[in-house]
Formats: sequence, structure tokens, C-alpha cells
Amino acid sequence: MPDLHLPAEAAFGLFPEPIACCQDNRILYRNDAFRTAFPELELSGVIPERWGELTPGTAGMLGEWNLLCQEWEGVLILRLSPNRDSPMLPDRKLPLLTTRIRLPLSLMLLAQERLERACGAFLQGTIQTELASMNRSRMQLVRLCRTLELASMADGEVPFDYTPQLIDLNGLCHTTAEELSDLLPETGCQLTFRPANTNLFVMCDDMLVQTLLFHLVSNAVKSTGPGGHLELRLERRGKMALISLSDDGRGMTPRQLASAFDPSVGGAGMEDAMQGLGVGLIACSRIARIHEGTLLLSNRSPKGLRATFSLPLCADGASVPLLTPRLFDSSGGIPLVLRELCDILPASCYREL
Repeated sequence: MPDLHLPAEAAFGLFPEPIACCQDNRILYRNDAFRTAFPELELSGVIPERWGELTPGTAGMLGEWNLLCQEWEGVLILRLSPNRDSPMLPDRKLPLLTTRIRLPLSLMLLAQERLERACGAFLQGTIQTELASMNRSRMQLVRLCRTLELASMADGEVPFDYTPQLIDLNGLCHTTAEELSDLLPETGCQLTFRPANTNLFVMCDDMLVQTLLFHLVSNAVKSTGPGGHLELRLERRGKMALISLSDDGRGMTPRQLASAFDPSVGGAGMEDAMQGLGVGLIACSRIARIHEGTLLLSNRSPKGLRATFSLPLCADGASVPLLTPRLFDSSGGIPLVLRELCDILPASCYREL
């Protein structure tokens, strides 16, 4: 193990943000800011499993910190920066704003249903096509409201419909893959699912976990374009369950990776207004944090991106808690997969809503 004390201290000792140097998953060096932020992590100590699999070029969010991993002469350098509040995401005004938006959305839905009943058998051809387009546009607004709600949550907050239950991730990911396999051909992309070789039980909100996965899939399809291939993989790593989604798209630039989870920047998508507000990944990181997990992004070789969502497994032999009934369904009766993939699916998928 190399001696990094003197050069590392000279390079990083006066940095105001936490910085650590690691090798073989052990801490070789930590500056004063890192010691203050993570006093439980000692020199030669092991990086916690809950931080996920850290590799060069990985970006993610650890609680109130944004994380970026870089490599220097075989040593992994962990650089953390505060997750600053952003004027774009005022955490108290946005929930009120999205509530106000949902009212006219509901009125639009009622008017559209009355129109469909009034037209009856005359709904055909161009009218059906236009109604399908209206349905998809309505889903895009509903999805935007939900994404903004999640992205604007403060530390310790959970969505109003948060319903954690004991879930077998193998079953949940299998169901998710089936739903995706039915719809992704409409985009020209394909998905492969590689399950774990054992049951992986976690306490989670199944709809929130699926929301995260569907959003990652939507981003991946936009990156790969028609003909792209996605792989959804589930595996166990120590006391953590890892769900990874890989694609063969264009990946992300170092600048995009560094700002992907920074609300003060707006996320990687802000460089192209047509790709959205850039807050989707921030919303996904909030979902990961609610589940005491992490969401990490890293480029693949030779091309593509891998997103890894890790969350803690329930202890072996733990008693099974009573299932909590879901008191409110934020999907509005619309299949969650249709809501979350509305940016990539054609309008024809929304004819029957």
C-alpha cells in the first residue's frame, strides 16, 4: 500500500470540501473536512457498503453530499461537495405549485371524458389520433408534477403516499422488466433482464422504486435511440442489493457527470432544454435516499452509461412485518409505466386511457 500522507496532505489538506484517497476499498488518506463530515471512517477503514460500488468516473449523492470519483496513479480520489439548495427548486413553493397544476389537469381530464362520451361512435381516424396525443401530453404534465415534488423534498421528508413494504426485489424487477419488454419495442430498443440467483428482500415502496427504474430507462432510451440495447441486472453485494441499468448510448461527459445530482446546476439535462428540466436524476436520488440507499452513475467502456441503485437488504431471518395498505395511489389509475415513459413512447400507446 503506497504512502500517500505527505503528497496527499499537500494537495488536499487545505480543501474546504471533504476529500479522501482510497485503494482496494480502504481509506489511505482523508483531509480535515472529510474527518469532520465522516468521523466514523478511520484510516485503513473500509468504505461502507451503503456507498455502493465506487469506480473512476462514478457520480452520485451521499445524503447531503454530491460525490465524484476520479483516479490518479491507481488511487481512487473521492471528492464531495455540498448539495446546495437551488432557486430553481424552492422546497416549500414547488409542492404548492404542483398541487395548483393538478387541479386544471383534473378538469382537462373530465372535459376530455365528456367529449369522448358525447362523440361516441364518431371517434375514429383523426379524432382518435388527436385524443391519444392529448392523453400523452396530460401524462407528461402529471409526470412533471411528480418529478418536481420528489426533487424538491428536503432531508428527512417522504412523499405523502410513501408506503414501505417487505418486497422481494427479484419479483419486483421481473415484473418491471416484463412491463418494459412489452412497450420498449415501440421505441426501437430492447431490454435484457438478469435476475439475482436468490431472493433479495428489502423494505421499500414498490411504486417509488419502479418510478426510479422507469425514469432511468427513459433517459437510457433517449441516449441510445432506436436500435439501442438496455440491460437490467439485479445482484447481491454483501448486505446490499444492487439494481443496475446499463445502456450502449453516448454516455455522459465529465461535466455532466459532475453536475448530474447538483440542484444548483439543474442536472445534466439542462444543457439541452428539449431534454427536460434536468431534475429527473435529482428526483431519483431523493428516492434512493428515502430508502437509505445510493444512486451512482458511471460511463461504460467503450460506450454507454451504467446507473446503479443500491439499497440495504433486510437481515436474514428477520420477522416479516405486516403489509401497510396503500392509502393513496398517485398514479390516478394510469399504469405507472405509461406515466413514466410518456416522453419516449408514441402517442398510439395512449389511445385507450
